[in-house]
Amino acid sequence: MIWINITAVFQLVSFLFLVFVLKHILFKPVFAILDERKKRLQTDAEATGTCQAQTQENLHEYQQEITRARREALERQRQIEREAQSLRAKIISDKRVEAADELARVRGQLERETEEQLATLRAEVVPLRAIVADKVLGDGSKETVEVGSQRCAFQA
Repeated sequence: MIWINITAVFQLVSFLFLVFVLKHILFKPVFAILDERKKRLQTDAEATGTCQAQTQENLHEYQQEITRARREALERQRQIEREAQSLRAKIISDKRVEAADELARVRGQLERETEEQLATLRAEVVPLRAIVADKVLGDGSKETVEVGSQRCAFQA
């Protein structure tokens, strides 16, 4: 048979008291700290996952933006090249027109000067023709003829 004496009861009460005290003073705070740590780790893990997802999304957007910017820069460069080619063609065309106009002006001026010189030569040839004809046909006298701005003397 089991004898229960006062020492066993006292040990049982002391044990229960110690369990109660340790539970409230030691175990609850330690478990609360462990639970709080576990929650904080979960929160940090979720935040890390969210940050990684956001970082991946930002990286993807950044790469798309870079790709778009490169595409726009390339298109702008091509547009500038087309504009430069167009401007070059226009300048060449304008210069050709200017050259043709200048050539026509110079040709016209040359024709006018040629006609003036021919008229001057024809005017100077008429007196010389008369003198040569007179000399050939035999007058034999000395003559002075003014041709243009010069005076010429002939003797037979």
